[in-house]
Amino acid sequence: MKCDENAPYKQDHAFWPAFSELIHSDWVRQEADRGPSVTARIEVVTALLKAALHGSSGLYSLPDEGITELPDAVVLLDTLEYMELNNRSLTKLPDEIGRLQELRKIRLTHNNIERLPSSIADCTQLRQLNVDRNKLTSLPERIGNLRKLHFLDASNNKIVVVPDSIGEAKALHTLSLQGNQIKALPDSFGNLSNLKWLDLNHNNIEQLPSGFWKLSNIYHLELIGNKLQSVAGIGRLTTLSDLKLSSNHLKELPDEFASLQKLETLSVSHNDLEALPPSLAQCSALIKLDLRDNARLSKLPEGLDRLPKLATIEIDGTRIDPKERSRVLDTIRFRSKYGPESKL
Repeated sequence: MKCDENAPYKQDHAFWPAFSELIHSDWVRQEADRGPSVTARIEVVTALLKAALHGSSGLYSLPDEGITELPDAVVLLDTLEYMELNNRSLTKLPDEIGRLQELRKIRLTHNNIERLPSSIADCTQLRQLNVDRNKLTSLPERIGNLRKLHFLDASNNKIVVVPDSIGEAKALHTLSLQGNQIKALPDSFGNLSNLKWLDLNHNNIEQLPSGFWKLSNIYHLELIGNKLQSVAGIGRLTTLSDLKLSSNHLKELPDEFASLQKLETLSVSHNDLEALPPSLAQCSALIKLDLRDNARLSKLPEGLDRLPKLATIEIDGTRIDPKERSRVLDTIRFRSKYGPESKL
C-alpha cells in the first residue's frame, strides 16, 4: 500500500554535514578510546546533540556508523516536531520519548527496532507514525492514547496482537498492518469511525470481529492472503469502493452486495468459491471484478454482464463454460466501447 503521508518541514542542509564531520573527528575518536567504543560514541553523540540541536524542529539524520540507539538527549529537544530516520540500524528508541510533547510526525522505516517505548503514547500531538519494516512484535498497549494520530503504518513487522486500545485512536483514517502475524483483531476496531483506508494483507486472520462491520466510513479494504472463511456482515460497509479478498479460504460470499452501491473494485481471486451471490449483479458502480483461480466456480450471477460500468472481469482458472465466458466478455467489451445502453 502506498499512501500520501507528506508533511511540510524545513531541513538545515548545511548543519548536518558539519555535524557528521565533527562526529568523525580525532577528538571523538580519542573520547571513544576511553571506554567501550559503542557506549562512548553514543555518549559523545548525546552530548553533541544536546548542545547543537536544542531548539530544532526536526531530526532527519544521524551518523551512519556505530549508532544503533537513538541518543537519550533527543528527549531534551522539547521543540522537536519531526523525526525522520529511515534506513538506519536503530534497534531502540529512548524510553522517555514521551517527553517530546510537540512531536507530530515519526518516520523510522527500514530499521531493526524491536519495541516501541510505552511512553510514545504520551506524544499526544502525534499525527503520523511510520515504523514499516522493523522487527516489532507488538504495538504499545496505550496506543489509543494518541487521539490525534491519523496515519499509522506498522507494515512488515512481526506483530501478533493488536491492542484493544486501538479503538480509542478515533482520528485514524489510514492504517496499514500488512505483512505481520496477526491472528485476530479486537472488537474495538469498529470504533475507528474515521478510518477510510485499511490494509491487513498477508496476516493470519481467520475471523473478523462483529465490531469490524461498524467501520462506517471505510472505502478501501485489503485482506489479501489471510485465512478468512467468511465475510458475513460485509454489506454493512456501505461506503466501500475497493474490496480485496484474494487468497483466503472463502467458499461463498454473503448475499449482501446490494447495499454496496459504491463498490468499484472487487478482488476474490485464489479462493474456494463455488458460487456467487445474486446480489453481486446489483453493484451498479462495479468497474472491475477479479474471479481468477476459483477452481469450483462454474456460474456467474444472472445480469452481471448488464452492470452499466463493468469494464473488466477476470475469470481464468474457473469452471465457467467457455461459451458463457465468451458471451459475457463480448458483452462487457461492447458496452465498454459503445456505452451502457448499447446492445449486441
